[in-house]
Amino acid sequence: LWQRVPVRWAAAAAVVIGLFGVIRLLSPDQQDLVAFAEPVTSRLEDSTEVVLSPGSRLEARMASERSIALQGRAWFEVKRDEQHPFIVRSGGLEVTVLGTGFEVSAYDTSTVWTVRVRYGRVRVEAGEERVELVAGERVHFDRGTGVFAREGPVTVEAWGDRIVQFQNAPMSEVVTELQRIYHVRIDLQNEAVGTCRLTATFENEPIDQVLGVIAGTFGLRVLRPAKDHYS
Repeated sequence: LWQRVPVRWAAAAAVVIGLFGVIRLLSPDQQDLVAFAEPVTSRLEDSTEVVLSPGSRLEARMASERSIALQGRAWFEVKRDEQHPFIVRSGGLEVTVLGTGFEVSAYDTSTVWTVRVRYGRVRVEAGEERVELVAGERVHFDRGTGVFAREGPVTVEAWGDRIVQFQNAPMSEVVTELQRIYHVRIDLQNEAVGTCRLTATFENEPIDQVLGVIAGTFGLRVLRPAKDHYS
């Protein structure tokens, strides 16, 4: 029984993906995306860039209002268009923007949903609650209480697939985040290096370039062992 489940799931996934393809052909203003085990990167009809996280689904309708129905998590870089507001809806949560880069995390299985802004400004609403966010801000929405809570500045922010910002982040945190994003192993020479603090932004650079910049910043060397791990 355990071995049969993945087969049935794969078959269902193939049917869903095929159906979405047909729907998009029938309606040029409609675009549906599903991410299963891997992130999905796409450009919407209005040229907005989207990175859909695994286990997420997005339905986009482009008309006088650019309407996005989201289940899960997605990073958006919205093409500015003041005549056509861009609105993301997930359950009772609504995020309205004109042109910005932001992320909405609203999985059905999570009790707390999060909206965070990389640049620009967004308005977040849920019931009678409303809050505006600007670059560097984030807010949590507790689905149980229906209350928003702002979160203070953080040292590490990852956006989309491979955009990462470090703000006075200790090297120990930098290493942890780079290992997660790039699926590599990074060993620091000693504990003293782990206390160094980095402020930098990397946008889709390869790991060799990222490590080279960090090494140059602190006067370090990058050594590649025989098994293709980094240290």
